[in-house]
Amino acid sequence: MSTTTDQTGPPPADDGPDPLVPDDAPRAADRPGARRTALVVVPLLVGLVAAAAVGGQMLWAEIEDTDDAAAEVFCWNGEGADSRSECSKPRGTEGLAWVLPSFRPDRLDCVDELELHPEYNRPVMWTCEQAVDGRAVSVTYSQITGQRAALRYFDKLHGDSRVVTRSADGRSEVFRWAPSQSADGQWQASLLLRDAPYAVTAVASSREDAELVLERRVRIRPPDARRGVLVS
Repeated sequence: MSTTTDQTGPPPADDGPDPLVPDDAPRAADRPGARRTALVVVPLLVGLVAAAAVGGQMLWAEIEDTDDAAAEVFCWNGEGADSRSECSKPRGTEGLAWVLPSFRPDRLDCVDELELHPEYNRPVMWTCEQAVDGRAVSVTYSQITGQRAALRYFDKLHGDSRVVTRSADGRSEVFRWAPSQSADGQWQASLLLRDAPYAVTAVASSREDAELVLERRVRIRPPDARRGVLVS
């Protein structure tokens, strides 16, 4: 990813509680249980078949199938529409997998963090285990509650290293933090989409692995396809 000289970007318009601090968000009793988690992952598998049917741009899209074969646009949730503006905004685990296609709970060893930590107030948060030349790396994909609060959280986590840059494919603007070392010796690096409420953090035993995973393995769907893609 190539960085710009802009260190902060324009002030975020929204605010909210710090992303990992308990507040009045729903607790474990209101979260989807293990059975619900399985019910979420199964439609993602079905979505792989649907994705292949509508062209290369849909590759790795975890969505449900659609019966609207005449639609001009294939929305993130599998619905058909005449234009992308008619598609709803992505939400939930399915929306997370659509915006960040490298999040593949059907193929990776992933856990729902909100099942393990109901005190977290992010709407969606999953951690997936990967390997770089046999070395373990954890990648956390999440939807945030507010950009200003998320910026505060990541600034505190990583220190004064925030820059505005672009994704590896050059199509999405992101806030990016350089890898920082935690008290247990692990290295962690993060990015936050500048125009959508989604963030990714990679944790590894080395600085190089954390940075490599964030740069080369995290995939972000471009802004014009966040709600849906044209059927070709």
